[in-house]
Amino acid sequence: DCLLSRGLGDVYKRQVWDFDFVTDTKLHVATADAGLIEMDLLTGHARYLQRDSKGAFSRAQAIYIIREDAQQERWYANELSVYQLNKDGNLSEVFTFTGKDPVVHHIRDILRFEDTLIIATSMGLYQFDLSNKLLKPLPYLPENAVEDQLNSKALLLHDEHLLIGTVRGLYRLPISVLRQPSAEVLAETLLPKHNVWKIKLSQQYGILLATDSGLLQLDAEAI
Repeated sequence: DCLLSRGLGDVYKRQVWDFDFVTDTKLHVATADAGLIEMDLLTGHARYLQRDSKGAFSRAQAIYIIREDAQQERWYANELSVYQLNKDGNLSEVFTFTGKDPVVHHIRDILRFEDTLIIATSMGLYQFDLSNKLLKPLPYLPENAVEDQLNSKALLLHDEHLLIGTVRGLYRLPISVLRQPSAEVLAETLLPKHNVWKIKLSQQYGILLATDSGLLQLDAEAI
């Protein structure tokens, strides 16, 4: 039997975008039709974190990204907003992109670096300061870059650099730029054409990439 069939009705048949273990027995699941769900694997009890007081849920607000940072804090994102869980275990908005059409501008990945969030979107990178709550673009390519190069969707910190996977290419930006943004320091191109969906670091195999050309291992000499 499917694990999520217990206590979740037919939710296990729905589209699942992401999931993460909160504890050894508690799972957070991001679903398309029910939003973010907290699942107790021992009891089968489910708590729907995106339903309002009347039990209603808007698919347009569905969370589809769950990320854990080095401080073991979790961050959740839907098309235009980033959330955390408050002390009561309920979702609390961290920030929202305003004036953006989610059809063309939506969040694709999030990564915490020191006291900032790096947000990869379909229209480029942004940096959100967690202290002063300021959001600003994070330029990493020249002004003549094409849309697919700005359509960023995978982030990884590695060896004093931020790796950025996009619809067209893999790029590397020095961490110093995250601490002190500079329009004069642009990202280095590691792979010019691949559509990079995911970047993972393996202790044994180094950096692995999920791409339109299959699972690739990044040459250590290239980085």
